[in-house]
Amino acid sequence: MNQDQPDWAVAALYQIGCVYKEYARSLMKSEIPYFLEEKHSQHYKNVLVKKADKYNDKAIDSFERALFRAKKGKIKGKYVEQTLLELRKLLPEEYKKVWINW
Repeated sequence: MNQDQPDWAVAALYQIGCVYKEYARSLMKSEIPYFLEEKHSQHYKNVLVKKADKYNDKAIDSFERALFRAKKGKIKGKYVEQTLLELRKLLPEEYKKVWINW
């Protein structure tokens, strides 16, 4: 990402995190094919959970990178606030006491 535009880098990383988070959510909400037997159905669910977890991890990584860039560039604003809100949802214990005070 362009280092000359730190505001846009933060916004882009926030949006990327949102895409990953939404994809993970859609995986978790996807329906199990009706034709699967019970044992296969459970395996299918487990695979979806593992895949969703990977995308949630990618979302967290993007949000954390956005917050790091914001802090490094002393950037405040809508995307920084929304990034922090998303991190508080995904990792409440780690981010409940983090504030934008740079």
